[in-house]
Amino acid sequence: MNYTKFLKMTTVVSNHHKRIAEKIRERFSYEDLMTTEGGNLTQILCTTSHKFDMKDGRKVKTIGVYLSPADEVTKLYPEFKINMCPNFGMCGGLCLTTAGKMALTRNEKVRIHKTLAFIAYPERFLNQLLDEVTDESRRAKKRGEIIHCRFNGTSDIAWERLIHMDLFAAVTPGFDSFYDYTKLGRLRLRRRPESYHLTFSIDEKDNTLSNARHYLKAGLSVAVVLHDKDKKTILDLPGIIDGDLNDHRPLDPPGSIVVLKSKGKLRKSPVGLFVKSPDFVRELVALKCSA
Repeated sequence: MNYTKFLKMTTVVSNHHKRIAEKIRERFSYEDLMTTEGGNLTQILCTTSHKFDMKDGRKVKTIGVYLSPADEVTKLYPEFKINMCPNFGMCGGLCLTTAGKMALTRNEKVRIHKTLAFIAYPERFLNQLLDEVTDESRRAKKRGEIIHCRFNGTSDIAWERLIHMDLFAAVTPGFDSFYDYTKLGRLRLRRRPESYHLTFSIDEKDNTLSNARHYLKAGLSVAVVLHDKDKKTILDLPGIIDGDLNDHRPLDPPGSIVVLKSKGKLRKSPVGLFVKSPDFVRELVALKCSA
């Protein structure tokens, strides 16, 4: 099936003609990048780590996409200068891809090749992606479930610039909404589709509290990372959500503050920069009350 009617073709075509896309196509075909060792088409969606929640009495199945974070592609292919997280800072070296199976070399290569396919062949990639989401949604509907989809499992792309998300959500049986974490600031809120729930991720930058205030005011969530021992001390504050119980932010009450424990290399990170203190969270609670 062709999903072009759901694509914002002006942006898609513009991305196709970028020099970096041309350079990738000179070296790799779509099949080079998206064929498994067994000769099958690589699936874009990851459906093996979903969790179940409830919405309106129905189970919600979450599915997602894991592309390369920050400049990971460039580390394997130095000739390709690619940044998949435009506003990354310290998190670039402390990403969740350093935790568990996401840190394995084979998984790294798969997500890098998916990323190259997305950049070099955007229309074909997006058609395959929406086809996979449609298939998952159709199966979910038969089971009496609904689908929520997170495209930025490890990247930070403004998918609303590429896809007519509200249109897709409105006409796809079994599909409910999109959601993501993001470090992109308050300007992103101006073009956010109704069907796209965003959670702003606090970082070490000077404008992080200002951006957080705008997201809270818009009724969206804000996420902050603490070391586990510190996290446990602030779970009873008003408006706090334990983000380690599930990763499904669309079901948070409006204006939630989501606390996450440090994982991977973050566990050795000092408090005060990317990893925050309990006092910072208390300041965030106060900020929410004034938003």
